[in-house]
Order: sequence, then structure tokens, then C-alpha cells
Amino acid sequence: MSVYKDEKRGTWIVTLTYEDYYGEKKRTAKRGFKTKKEAKAWENDFLANHTNDVDMTINQFYEIYSKDLEHRIRYNTKETKDAICKKYILPLLGDKIMSKILVSDIIRWQN
Repeated sequence: MSVYKDEKRGTWIVTLTYEDYYGEKKRTAKRGFKTKKEAKAWENDFLANHTNDVDMTINQFYEIYSKDLEHRIRYNTKETKDAICKKYILPLLGDKIMSKILVSDIIRWQN
């Protein structure tokens, strides 16, 4: 994971190696950021969306899921899913880390 300045162009470049969902090592780079802060923000966002761990909260997962879903379903369907999740799932399970959700949490949520 490296953020460095391209002296020739005067912009910032991000290069990083990550492990995808299938466990394969991948390398990616993106250039053209005007500031180092923008480059670091893109790097953090990319890693949050492309890592192979489930050490994220339900809220974080739902944000990623929602972005992915909005291009594949109709607008009203997405709005219905959002309303159901925001009313019933996220208030109780939203701050829980996915890998630490217990059966008792699910039973409590169902009741």
C-alpha cells in the first residue's frame, strides 16, 4: 500500500496489493489524485470494499450491498429493501460485527 507523488505530472498515485474474495493476490494502481488526502481516501475505500474479511459491521456491509444492488433492481424495489433494513434490521444488528453475530442475536431480532 503506497501513496506517492508523481513529480512529472504533479499528481498522486496509489498502488496496492490486496487479496480478492477468492483468495487470489491482486495488484492495482490508480493515478491522477490532486491531493494526498484524496489518494488515501480512495485507498481506504477500495480496501474496505475489496477485502476478504467479515470484520465489518452490518451497517458497513449494507452500504456496500446497497451500492451493488442499485444498478441491478428497480428503484421502488431498492427503496422497499432500504426501508425494511433501516426499520427492522439495522437498529438492532447494525453495530454488530458480522463475524461475531450469535444465534441468540438472531433469535432476539426475530422476536
